[in-house]
Amino acid sequence: NETLKTIGFEPCPNEPCLYRSTTDKGECFILLYVDDALISGTKTAVEETQTKLQQHFQCKFNKPSDFLGMDINTSTPGMATISMTTFTTRMLETLQFKTWPFPILTPGRTDIKITKGEDPQAHESYRSWVGLLNWLTMCVRFDLVYTVKELSRVLSEPTKDANQILERTM
Repeated sequence: NETLKTIGFEPCPNEPCLYRSTTDKGECFILLYVDDALISGTKTAVEETQTKLQQHFQCKFNKPSDFLGMDINTSTPGMATISMTTFTTRMLETLQFKTWPFPILTPGRTDIKITKGEDPQAHESYRSWVGLLNWLTMCVRFDLVYTVKELSRVLSEPTKDANQILERTM
């Protein structure tokens, strides 16, 4: 944090992992997470930032292909796309999920309400599965937010309805 401030970066007031620098060379952003970082901005500002960072840290600057489980595609100049295909594929393989036998238009169920304590049904991996889904919602699967919020309400004691909705959502 102090080093970034020293080289001219200001932390974002709403996102502590995001830093911004504006100079006569242009604008540059750094997104930090533990020991991973993404740098973006105008070409000259990014090059200047890389030079400054190398004076303080041992750095490797590679074109990103993934970041925190997100696949990053920068093959089109000036554009980046984010997906979670690799994360989702590995998740489904690890959990040995089969494809649902028919198309699903919504991830959750609007005809079933999850009620705490109603018809408890143990599920040893429930927390882990909801956690995986939560990570998807934080990155690219915003359509899962409401369902994951509802599933999270019964993390300590999953119910039969919650397990049914969890399996459908997965």
